[in-house]
Amino acid sequence: MQPWVFVVIFLVQQAATIIHLYVYFLPVVGADSDAFHYGAYFLLNKGSTPLENTPYVQMLGFFYSLFGISKGIGCQLTHLAFGFCAVLFVEMTSLLGFSRQRIQAGLLIFGLLPSCALHAAVTMRETYQAAGFLLFVYGALRLRIKGMDIGFFSIGLGALWLIFFHKGFALFLLLALPLSLTWATGTRINRMLATGAVVFVVLFLFGDNLWQLMLEKSYSLQVIVEGQGIEYIDNYADQVERGRSDFDVNLKLNSFYGFISTAPVVFIYYLFSPLPWQIGSSLDIEGFAESLLRMYLLLKSLVFIRKSSGEERKIRTFLVVIFLLMESTWAAGTSNWGTAVRHRLVAWPLLVVMGLWQSEGQAEVKIKTLTKRQKMREIRKRHREKLSVNPD
Repeated sequence: MQPWVFVVIFLVQQAATIIHLYVYFLPVVGADSDAFHYGAYFLLNKGSTPLENTPYVQMLGFFYSLFGISKGIGCQLTHLAFGFCAVLFVEMTSLLGFSRQRIQAGLLIFGLLPSCALHAAVTMRETYQAAGFLLFVYGALRLRIKGMDIGFFSIGLGALWLIFFHKGFALFLLLALPLSLTWATGTRINRMLATGAVVFVVLFLFGDNLWQLMLEKSYSLQVIVEGQGIEYIDNYADQVERGRSDFDVNLKLNSFYGFISTAPVVFIYYLFSPLPWQIGSSLDIEGFAESLLRMYLLLKSLVFIRKSSGEERKIRTFLVVIFLLMESTWAAGTSNWGTAVRHRLVAWPLLVVMGLWQSEGQAEVKIKTLTKRQKMREIRKRHREKLSVNPD
C-alpha cells in the first residue's frame, strides 16, 4: 500500500470538517450532526436530553467529559472510526487476494464518495456502523478461509458493535448471525462442532449478560421478543417526517398482497434513489451520479458470480447475500432517499469490495482452504524436506 492514498482521503475529509466547523454547515449532514453534538452537550450540563438513551450520544458525552465539549472532538472521533474502516477494508481485500493497485483504487472509491466523505467528517454514526459491519463480514470471511482463529471473535465483536450504534441492527443480526456462522464453518462437521463448542462456552459464561445488554440497547429486539416485530417494521417508516425526497410508497406488511406490491418498489428506490424522475435540485444530481456508481458495482458483482466457480463463487455469493440482507433491513424502515443516503453508507465499503474483486485484467484469485488432513500432509511434507536438507 502506498501511504499517499491514506493521506489524500485524510486531507479531503479533514478539509470537509474544517469547512463544516468554521465556514458553513456541510449539506445533508449539518443539522443531524448538530443534534448528536448538542445531545451530548445537554447530557453533561443538564443531566438529560431526548437522546440520552442513545449509546452514541453517551459515548460522545464520555469523551467530552475527558477532553472538553467541542464539535471538533466529535468530528475527530468520526475520523478515527473511518481509519478503522480503512484498516478493515485493506485486511478484507488482502484476504481476498486483491492486488495493491486494486486495494488503493478501492480505498479511494470508498473514502472519496461525496456522501461518505461528508458523513465521515462530522459527528454522525454511519462511519461507526460501517466499521461494525466490516468487522462482522471480515470475521465470517476469515473463519471460512483460515478456519478457527480470530474470525469468530471478529464476528461477535462486530455484532455487538452494530447493536451499540443502532438498535435496528438486531433485525439484521437475527438472520445474518446464524447464516454467517453456518456459511463460515462450511457445514463441515468438525468446524461446526468446534464453533458450537466455542459458542456454548461464551454463552455459558456471558450469555445472560449479553442478552440483557442487547435487550437494553435495542428496542427493536424488545418488540420482537414481545411478538410485535411485524407491527414495528410496518409502522417505522410511516413515523419518519415527510419531505421533498419521499419515496411516496412504504413497505406494507399488513397483508401478503401489500408486501409483494410494495417490497420491490421500496427496495429499488432505497438502493438507487434519486432516480432521474426524482431529481429536483443540484444535490440530487450528485446523488444520481452516486446511484449510477452503485448500479455499476452491484451489476459487476452479479456478473462475477456467474463467471466464477468453486469456493470463489461461494464467497462471492455470500458477500452479495449479506449485502442485500443489510440493505433490505434498512429499506424496510426508510421512506425517503435523504435518509437512504445515510443508511446505504453502512454497506457501501462491501459493495466496493464486491464490484472491484476480480475485474478484467486482474490475475485470477485463488482461495485455498485446507482440510485438517491436507494440513497434516503439508506439515509432514515440510518435515521431510527439512530432514533431506539436514540428514544429521
